[in-house]
Amino acid sequence: MKLCIEHLSKKYGELQVLRDLSLTLEQDACYCLMSPSGSGKTTLLRILMGLETADSGRIFTQGGPGWPLRISAVFQEDRLCPSFSPMENVQMALKEKWKEEKLAQAMTCLLPKECLTRPVSTLSGGMKRRTA
Repeated sequence: MKLCIEHLSKKYGELQVLRDLSLTLEQDACYCLMSPSGSGKTTLLRILMGLETADSGRIFTQGGPGWPLRISAVFQEDRLCPSFSPMENVQMALKEKWKEEKLAQAMTCLLPKECLTRPVSTLSGGMKRRTA
């Protein structure tokens, strides 16, 4: 599958952040997005995640399930409530409430079972990142 971006543009008032961006991303490939601060990297990712709307252009897929894809991101800093458990933090971020057993089963792929109910403040840095 390919993710295709064609002629994407975005302005904030008079500030042009993205101008006529076109690129194609192949599935299962690794990409690095590098550019100076303020050049639209975060805006592009926000558009891909559906958190922002482009002013013009289009995003579509070839050879796959079609748009919208589920795209998620890990923030640069932890956005966790330190006194809540990893389970509670993740449950707050979900669009639909999951049953506790289902969530615990999914989260044991990321964290040891004994950590799922401890306050996030007691976890290691890596465990906090995986929770986030």
